[in-house]
Amino acid sequence: MLVGVCGVAGILACSGDTKEPSAPGNPSQLYVGLQLNQHAINMAVHDTIRLTAAALTGGTPLSDAGPVHFSTLDSTVTVDSTGLMTARFATPLTVVYARVTTHGVTHTDSAAIQVTPTAPAPLAGFALRLPPGQDTNIAVNFSSATQLEFVLAPVLYYQATDAGGDSLPPLLVYYSSSDHSVAFLNSSGPGSESELINGQIYNGDVQLLAFKVGQVTISVETWAYGVAKRSSLTFVVGLPQYAKIQMLGETPVASLTQIGVFSPSSYIVGKGAVVTWEDDSVDVPIDVVFDDSSAVQSTIDIYSFAYIACQLQPSNYVCPTATGAGNILPFQADQNGPATRSRSFPAAGTYTYHSRLYGTSGTIIVR
Repeated sequence: MLVGVCGVAGILACSGDTKEPSAPGNPSQLYVGLQLNQHAINMAVHDTIRLTAAALTGGTPLSDAGPVHFSTLDSTVTVDSTGLMTARFATPLTVVYARVTTHGVTHTDSAAIQVTPTAPAPLAGFALRLPPGQDTNIAVNFSSATQLEFVLAPVLYYQATDAGGDSLPPLLVYYSSSDHSVAFLNSSGPGSESELINGQIYNGDVQLLAFKVGQVTISVETWAYGVAKRSSLTFVVGLPQYAKIQMLGETPVASLTQIGVFSPSSYIVGKGAVVTWEDDSVDVPIDVVFDDSSAVQSTIDIYSFAYIACQLQPSNYVCPTATGAGNILPFQADQNGPATRSRSFPAAGTYTYHSRLYGTSGTIIVR
């Protein structure tokens, strides 16, 4: 369920136009939005900045919109009828509102303001970042049978520096998504549960939540003590590939001793792929040892009956757990049927592996 509640832990303020149903028959009322020129503003005491607000219809300025009215949350910042703001007192957060009524419908937008006693060094560098080892390719697992979606969601953060490359104190910033149906943002701080569709004002890390295949651009912007900055990353959301490698028994001509082989011995998959090794023999266990297992991740079959059932009736079912990251310890089939072990591969590269039990080898190529 999507909620847009301001003030929960981690979320400092929400921003976005409030739209009410338009009267039918008038094209100018089909879609109207009020948009401020800034949504996350950092000021020092006695600084001034002018807000402007535009009434838009389908992205085009609405010529017959009424006058815009400005108001403030409290007296730490004042604003006049022209949108000129003056910072009076230091505060970690206050809000300035803009409102316009056109064709009998009221539309609003707001800007969050942080006021510090003095301004830090001027903002020079500003960039949206991903943690090391993550990239802009995201895999979403979707099951049409269960209508469940499993999201691999990276955590994003902004990096703000002065001309010397030193980090600046925390700023208020505004995150937004170009297509909320593909992905949007959620605060990742402890206790944060609010998911905001229209973007959010925040001063910490955020988590990207992807929901369907597509392309989406995530942006972060700020007005910091007279300097406006914006940065963005474009993410490609796609379905991961599923590959299954079986353990087969093979009897060499010169020997009656059964040995195991991996089939196929080589697989080419995309980033985010899930690879499963299957053993259908109760007598021949298999193991998988990677030459470099550092980027091989654990995975859970969230579409299995056992997993779904344990979520619905946790007292009656044992939830499956991830089978571990990296190497796969020896396992084999039992009276219930074949046994499987899975690993996911979020990073591109060539992953070679072998079996200590049989000396056979295989390769996973992730592109």
